Amino acid sequence: MRMENTMPDTPTILLLGHEATLHESYSPIRTRALLGEAALRGVRVVLARSADCDVSTGLIRANEFVKGAWKKVEMGVPPLVVAAAPVIRPEHRVVENWLRGTTKLLGFDGFDKHEMTALLAAYPHLVPHLIPEEVLVAERIEAQLARWLEGGPIVVKRSDGELGTGIFFIVPHGGEVVVHKDTQSWRGTATEAFARVIGAIRARMAYRTYLVQRFIDTRDAVGQPATVRPDMVRRPDEGWDIYRLTGRISIGSKLVSNRAKGSALVDAESFFAARGATDPAGKVAEMQALARDIATTLCREPGLSTCYEFGIDFAVDQDLHFWFLEANKRPLANGAEVERIGPVMTYWLSLIAD
Repeated sequence: MRMENTMPDTPTILLLGHEATLHESYSPIRTRALLGEAALRGVRVVLARSADCDVSTGLIRANEFVKGAWKKVEMGVPPLVVAAAPVIRPEHRVVENWLRGTTKLLGFDGFDKHEMTALLAAYPHLVPHLIPEEVLVAERIEAQLARWLEGGPIVVKRSDGELGTGIFFIVPHGGEVVVHKDTQSWRGTATEAFARVIGAIRARMAYRTYLVQRFIDTRDAVGQPATVRPDMVRRPDEGWDIYRLTGRISIGSKLVSNRAKGSALVDAESFFAARGATDPAGKVAEMQALARDIATTLCREPGLSTCYEFGIDFAVDQDLHFWFLEANKRPLANGAEVERIGPVMTYWLSLIAD
């Protein structure tokens, strides 16, 4: 392991993984974008885990890309630490608290889908964009599902779910009820449908929160399920830049509730035009304003106040009304890593300059 040897005025940023070894777990595209932008800006970027931080000595055993290869370096605490994920274990919290008292730390606590919706529900002007939902209770889950299904199609999903998998769509169809989950479908009576869904999730309800939501019909003009996704980064003036705004059309007509996994991306203006919008550019502006409003509102919460990027998913119903699905605090940004890292690095550097 070599000791650090850089110019004293070189801005240094540490990316902190709690469990993950970031230089091995990051996608190659994200890694190249990060290292390329750092080289362009003259920034030193190092990566480490919580376990690499020695609270007693104040030293960090980090990984740095030097002359075409990753090298181990030992260094002091840099002027900015960016946590790549929420804390999982008590020892992670110890490290974050130490860093927070020593330097600037961009960290955040985990908020699930239901908690984020509850935060937004405190603002009356945002309520019309929130999908009605309820937390399922094991002791009365069948009655809850029956009551919700009386109002039309519903969705059952876990509040901490990712990537749009493991979601049940319960849809009345004629005298039967159809249940869709991932690539599978099943039909029968309402009682049989409830039994199938409850049987799949009841044991998991002991340690995981499940929601029932009103299903929003968000198909495009040719019947393909679709969502809209603004990807955004915080600016030094605390506003938000949207570096990508796309319609996501699900491949293979897979139903979507929070993300069209396996989707085709189209620019938002073309998406709205295909959906029949008389003013596609106006819908884009409306979407951008709503996304910025939601990001700003979420960041008023202490546990989210240091979030610097969001990928916000919206359903768009047949009247072109926007419905909030979720805000991803660590968006993958597939296909837009270069566009993402520029404003991200600008925000990080603004914190060092303060």
